[in-house]
Amino acid sequence: MQIKAFKEWTVVCQALAQGNQSLIIRKGGISEGKAGFSFEAKKFLLFPTYFHAQNDKIKSAQVELRAEHQLGDKIELTHLAELSYATSIADWEKVQNLDSFHIWSEETIRERFDWQKKSDKSNSLIQGLIHVAIVRIYKLPKPFIMTYERSHHGCKSWIDIDGVPELLIKTAEPVMSDQMHESKIAELQAILD
Repeated sequence: MQIKAFKEWTVVCQALAQGNQSLIIRKGGISEGKAGFSFEAKKFLLFPTYFHAQNDKIKSAQVELRAEHQLGDKIELTHLAELSYATSIADWEKVQNLDSFHIWSEETIRERFDWQKKSDKSNSLIQGLIHVAIVRIYKLPKPFIMTYERSHHGCKSWIDIDGVPELLIKTAEPVMSDQMHESKIAELQAILD
C-alpha cells in the first residue's frame, strides 16, 4: 500500500516515539507549493531526518550529528502517527503556552512563528503563524525498511512511501495508553481552543 510519510527531525521523532511529546509544530517546508503547508493525512509514517543541525534548536539532549540521507541509503521507519487535532495559531501567547509540551527551544519556535512567505494572491507577507497538530503515535511491529530516492529529497514535509504492508499499519501498537492520550488532548485543546 502507499502511505504518506512526514519528514521531521530525528530528535523530534524520538520524542514522539518515547511518548515525551504529542505535538507536531510546523511552519512548512520551502517546497510546499502554492497551497502552503497543511496536515495532508490522517495517518502517516514518521520519516526521521538529519537535514538541519538540531542540537541548538532543542531545549536539551544531544543529537547524533550525521549527514542527511543520501540516495540509496536504507532507512528504517518505525512509527506511525495518527492525527487527533490540527489547527493554525496566529497568537504568540498561545504558542508560548505550549512550551512544556514539546522539546523545541523558544528561539526555534519563535523563528517558525515569525517565518515570512509571500502570498501568491496579494503579494503581501504572511507572518506570525504556525501549524500545530496533536498526534497519537504507534510503534510498528517491525520496522519498514525503505530505500532513499530522489523523490524523498528536499525541504518538503510530505513524501509518498510505496510498498508498506497493510498489516504493519493495522498491527501497530500505541506508545501511550488511551487514558494518557485523552488527558494530553484535553490539556492541549484547553490551550489551543
